[in-house]
Amino acid sequence: MQFVCPLIVVKNIKVARNFYENILEQKVKYDFGENVTFEGDFAIHLEEHYLRLLGEENSNEIRKTHNFELYFETDDLESILRKLKVNNVIFLHEITEQPWGQRVMRFYDPDLHIIEVGETIESVVLRYHGTGMSLKEISTRTSLPEEFVERVISPAKWYYDELKQVGVDYGDIKSVEEYDSVMGRLRDIKKEIEEISTSINLKADQVIIEIGTGTGEVAIEVSRYCKKVIALDVSTTMLDFANEKAKMRQRSNIEFVHGGFLTYNHQGELVDAVITQLSLHHLPDFWKMAALKRISKMLKDGGRLYLQDVVFPSGVEDYDEFFNRIIDRLEVDVGANIAEETRIHIKEEYSTFDWIMEGLLTKAGFTIDEASYDNGFLATYVCTKEKSC
Repeated sequence: MQFVCPLIVVKNIKVARNFYENILEQKVKYDFGENVTFEGDFAIHLEEHYLRLLGEENSNEIRKTHNFELYFETDDLESILRKLKVNNVIFLHEITEQPWGQRVMRFYDPDLHIIEVGETIESVVLRYHGTGMSLKEISTRTSLPEEFVERVISPAKWYYDELKQVGVDYGDIKSVEEYDSVMGRLRDIKKEIEEISTSINLKADQVIIEIGTGTGEVAIEVSRYCKKVIALDVSTTMLDFANEKAKMRQRSNIEFVHGGFLTYNHQGELVDAVITQLSLHHLPDFWKMAALKRISKMLKDGGRLYLQDVVFPSGVEDYDEFFNRIIDRLEVDVGANIAEETRIHIKEEYSTFDWIMEGLLTKAGFTIDEASYDNGFLATYVCTKEKSC
C-alpha cells in the first residue's frame, strides 16, 4: 500500500482554489470539479459532494480542530505575508522564529484549516552562515546534521570559482586607487546615474542590488534615491575602498557584501532592481546563464535588470582588424593603460556575442525592453523579469 496525499474538505471549491492557487501560489495538477489536486500532492474536496460520498450518517462536521495543518516552504516569506494581509487572512501568528531558528507563520485558510509557511531549511543555514557562524555552530543552533550544513554552505567541486582573479588584478590598494582615479576621469557619473535611474524606474522606497560594485561610485549615487542598496564585489580590497568612500560621503543605506553572481545568497524580501556593469564577462557562458537565473530569483515579478557589459558583434568579417582598431583608438583616446587592459580582456576574459547574450537573458526569464550597442562592443540591456507561473 502507498500513501498518496492528504485531502481537506472545503465549503466553496472556487474560494479554496483561489486561496491556494493565487495567494499561496500552488500549481493545479488535476481539476475534477469537486476535487482539485495540487502539485505539492494535497487535494481539496467540495464538502457537499464529499458528505454524499460518506453517507448521511457520517455527515457531522468539526471545524477549527487545531490538530492538523498543511505545511509549505518559501524563499520569500515577507512577500507571502504581505499578500496574506492584503487578502485579510486570519493569523494564528505572523512571522516568528522557532526554537531551531526557522522563521515561520501560521494562519487559517477559508475553511479554518491551519496553514504553516516557513523559510526553507537551506535558507536558515545560509542566513546563519551569513552572520559568520561556523559549520559546527550552525549545526548546534539548528539541530541539523553537520553533513547537511556543509552540503548547503559548500559549493560542489565542479562549481565555478568566481572569487579567483580573472583579467586585471585589483587585489592591492594602490591599483584600486589608480582604477578609481581613472574611472573618475573617464565616466560621466551624473549622466550614468540619470540613465540607470530612468531605465529601472528608481523610486525612494525601493531596494536595489548592484553586482560588481567596484569602488562603489554607482552604489553611492543610487543610494541617494532609494531605500537601500546591497553592493556586491568579489574583491575585498574594492569593497573596503568603496565602504570608506561611502562613509566620507555620509551614505548609510548601503550594505557592502563580499560576493558575486554565484556566491551571494539573497535573504529576505525580493528586490526591485539589479544593476551590474562590466562584471558578467568574468564568467564563461554556462555560468552567465546560472548567474542570470540567480538574479531572476532575487527580483520581484516585474523587477528590472540593468546590464551593461562588453559584448562582441556577431556580424564582423575580420576580427583581427576589428580588435586592432578598437585598441588603437583606446590608446589615443584614453591612454596606454586602458588599451593594455582591453588586450587582456579580449585574451583572458569571457565576453560573448550579442546573439548569445540576448538568448541567455531570454532563457533566464527576462524580457529585453531595450538593447543598445555603443562603439561596436559596449552593450546595455534593460530587462524586466517575467511574471512567475
